[in-house]
Amino acid sequence: MKEKNPAVAAENKAKKSKKPLVALIIVFLVLALAAGGAYCAYRYYETEISGGDRADGLASFTVKNGEAYSTVGKRLEEEGFIGSELIFKIYLRLNPPTVELKAGEFHISPAMSYYDIIMTLSSKPVQYVHSVTVPDGKTQKEILAILSESSGHTPAELLAAIDAVKNDYPFLKNLPDRPEMYEGYLYPDTYEFFNDESAEGTVRKILDNFAAKLEAYGVPALLEQSSLSLDEAVTLAAVIQGETPHLNEAKTVSGVLWNRLKTHMKLQCDITVYYALGKSKGQELSLKDLQVESPYNTYYCDGLPLGPISNVRIEYIVAALSPEETDYFYFIYADGRTIYAKTLEEHNKNVDKYLRR
Repeated sequence: MKEKNPAVAAENKAKKSKKPLVALIIVFLVLALAAGGAYCAYRYYETEISGGDRADGLASFTVKNGEAYSTVGKRLEEEGFIGSELIFKIYLRLNPPTVELKAGEFHISPAMSYYDIIMTLSSKPVQYVHSVTVPDGKTQKEILAILSESSGHTPAELLAAIDAVKNDYPFLKNLPDRPEMYEGYLYPDTYEFFNDESAEGTVRKILDNFAAKLEAYGVPALLEQSSLSLDEAVTLAAVIQGETPHLNEAKTVSGVLWNRLKTHMKLQCDITVYYALGKSKGQELSLKDLQVESPYNTYYCDGLPLGPISNVRIEYIVAALSPEETDYFYFIYADGRTIYAKTLEEHNKNVDKYLRR
């Protein structure tokens, strides 16, 4: 049997004795790093929620009507009042608020703690915010009345405010002279106003919204490819919207009306007669009503009416500028749907079948 070298045996023994020590050192270092990281994270958390590292100075922050803590944190970070939306959410989870947010304008500082921010945003605001809904299919007079009731400004004051700012909005420049100049341009939506909102501030929010919608839906590009001006597109869109409440039918109805315009047929849309007469949609129209001499009555005038007959959703403006290709020249709305026809004979049969029962 070959004997082991004593020196080699001693070296192997030394190596084996060092392994547990190295492992112990590695574990210690990992724990130290973890503890250091945890301490740094804790210190950052404490500093963040206390606002200690953020700049001082009050600034305005608005809580929207119905907004919750879960959504307000993102805007607080974006506007520089807190450093981390995530930590704000963690703080809320660990410290559930016992008070609700108030809608309105508040003055808060980035140097404030999370607790102080929450308490401020749930206290009395500097200015209150209220919501106002402008429904679609409403006329200028109806919309000004809605805004007047909520704002305290008279319809005349609101109208004067539009006159004062109209040059800031290209779509309001060079409109044809007509009784209700801004018909169709007071966009249907839900708006939030301060209780002391000025008349100009009120109308600017609505006009800014309409301008943003035009851009978002690519209307300028569609106009470049169309023979219509924006005012004509809004006018046609209001007729389409008045004739069908179903957005999925808007482009088809647009195609029918375009077919009539191209062949110089009168549009003959009942919705324009209601507007010309100042009647509510749904009231029975007589033969005499259809013959009223008005530039808005499409049974009387050629082509489009003088201007829009109501405000209109942006999707209908898009439909007016991108009609569906179709062979239809007639339609009626009955039984909750639009029924189309290619010929007058077919149309008359539809009228007898669905409207004269």
